[in-house]
Amino acid sequence: MRKNIRMYKGKRNMSSSIKRLVRSRIRGSSTVELSLLMPMLITLFAFLIYLSFFLYNRIETSANAYICALRGGRMEQEAPKATYQLMKKESAGLMEGSLLAIQVYREQIEVKGDNIQVTYEISQQVPAVLILDRLFQKDTWNFQVTKKVKKLHPVSFIRNCRKLSDLKNKKERKEGENEGNL
Repeated sequence: MRKNIRMYKGKRNMSSSIKRLVRSRIRGSSTVELSLLMPMLITLFAFLIYLSFFLYNRIETSANAYICALRGGRMEQEAPKATYQLMKKESAGLMEGSLLAIQVYREQIEVKGDNIQVTYEISQQVPAVLILDRLFQKDTWNFQVTKKVKKLHPVSFIRNCRKLSDLKNKKERKEGENEGNL
């Protein structure tokens, strides 16, 4: 306090002491503002992390459903029950350990004739710390992915590929003959 009294004796010291007081107030106010802003920033970062988990899980689930349906479509078993059992094992292998922050998911596999459908339903729990349950009135993010594939018949598939290859070769020959005539 004595130090402050000495500063006010001269005019020159008075302006420098005011500047020091203003600087000290700015430092203090920025600390208070930051203490109010920090919980919002932490909540924002946590929200972004859980949003990235959600988007990753959605992409991974969609890819796994399509892979499972394709593998089921390429199985050579004629009986739908045998295809269903093999697809169940494939699905469990694909989904095991591939999702982040999710322990429970529901799968549904349908094999009807030549059509194969794989459906996954996912619920991702959002922590209450994010206060999102009060904003959006729910504490889980849900999504459903469905992929459909027609079963391939290897013999007819190979025959169709050969037909397309023959058509392509004929077209190239005709184009070559037309260029030679010019």
